[in-house]
Amino acid sequence: MEETAETLLEDDRAGATPGKTTEKSEDDASISIPQPLSTQSSTSVARSKRWRGTRAILAGPSAGVYTLQRKRVILAVVSITGVLGPLMGTIFSPALPDVERDLSTTDVLANLALTLSQVGMALSPLFWAPLSEKIGRRPVLLISQMVNIGGSVMAVLSPTIEVFLVARLVSAIGSGAGLVVGAAVVSDVFPTEERGRAMGVFMMGPLLGPAIAPPIGGVLARFLGWRHIFTTTGVLACLILLSTLFWLPETNRDILEGRTSSAATSGGPPKPSAIKNLWTAITYQRKIFVCGPTILQGAVFGSYYAFPGSLPRDWQNIYSFNTAQVGLVVATIGIGMVAGSLFGGWHADRQVRIWTQKRKVWVPEDRLRSQFLGAVTVPVGLLLYGFGIQYRIPWGILIISLVLVGYGNMVISTCSSAYYMDTFGRSFASINGVATCLRLIFSAVVAVVVVPGIAGMSHAGFFGLLAGICVLTGTIVLAIVARGTEWRCAEEPWKSQPQSQAQLEAWRATKKGIFG
Repeated sequence: MEETAETLLEDDRAGATPGKTTEKSEDDASISIPQPLSTQSSTSVARSKRWRGTRAILAGPSAGVYTLQRKRVILAVVSITGVLGPLMGTIFSPALPDVERDLSTTDVLANLALTLSQVGMALSPLFWAPLSEKIGRRPVLLISQMVNIGGSVMAVLSPTIEVFLVARLVSAIGSGAGLVVGAAVVSDVFPTEERGRAMGVFMMGPLLGPAIAPPIGGVLARFLGWRHIFTTTGVLACLILLSTLFWLPETNRDILEGRTSSAATSGGPPKPSAIKNLWTAITYQRKIFVCGPTILQGAVFGSYYAFPGSLPRDWQNIYSFNTAQVGLVVATIGIGMVAGSLFGGWHADRQVRIWTQKRKVWVPEDRLRSQFLGAVTVPVGLLLYGFGIQYRIPWGILIISLVLVGYGNMVISTCSSAYYMDTFGRSFASINGVATCLRLIFSAVVAVVVVPGIAGMSHAGFFGLLAGICVLTGTIVLAIVARGTEWRCAEEPWKSQPQSQAQLEAWRATKKGIFG
């Protein structure tokens, strides 16, 4: 296992490479900040190479160096790709009665389409993420969109509920690649000091998708029919496929540097198989400094999925809202997510800069400090909503609770992903694939139990339980901030890396409690 771990986390991983750069703080002290490969070796990139046509796209930069404009284009492409899966997972939910009637089926089988969408998106990252480390990000995104298009065509032409269910599963598997491979592209392209803000932009799409999808699907189903929902998603998938083909280069630095060659041609050991990468990523979840952010992210994201399953019925019965108004209420969660994206990513990067100045060495766990505010706003929002709707308080106050939950979700998801980027670098895709799978499983469980949970415990009891789980999982991240550097540096391969030991010494010299 140690040999596998060494292969998964190479010494030259992004954000933890031996190379350093010297920056001046306010007191002119020298600060050593590990530089990701995406900002190194700029002289090795030919100045004459221009980003024109597919030839340059296929080749990519030789050392992962990108201009600001190119980074923005890449971020835009992967962000749009990332939103498609979550959007497709819930966009047809308002049309389920139409599906049930048109395909002559039961409500149980029609609702099964929602469950299969979650299952497909939860399991597909376990396949797509390690495959992207083996054959590259770009081929995986192209193949997955073709699968997604095929599923959309099947859904449009479905003659029976059985074909429709298979179509939803196929589309979910294809669209699920954007969640983890897109995040891996962000890790490849953006250096450590820019990752928080970049991940904030990227995560806005996957988290906003479930909030904005039902209103869009309701309008399409009403005016065009439910089958044209999937015509629309198929067209979107085609546009994303073309955007990936023409505007997204290969960003996996192992692929760019030719590290997939065999031992006979490269003089070194071959790159581990996708299955070995996946298994190693799963085993790392046993370590507290790895599973802690995953558990917190799963708890808050799962709590978010309690709203689509309960809010429409509650607001129609209690506040006499119609379907369109309910869709707008669900979409207000997105206001908090936008705020979390704009502020959360900036705050995470700021925490890294502040603590790097204090320690004179960059420590990955410092990024998790920015999760504290999100870990507070989510439980507060859940409690406010649960007790508020239980006692029929004015609906405007409940809107505030939805914004708080959306904000906290975005902050926590952004920081967790950026932390994994900083810690695992080039193998981030596999680690994030496992984390995404667990997060979506949590959300599927909550979506299933929310209605019977509220019936048995009341709104205040059920949402209070969710808030308690979020508080409990938040304490794990507090412990990682307090002791995580010590725990990580006691494990291989970090234990054998001089730079990690320098981080440990700096942490010991400057630790002053969780809040510094």
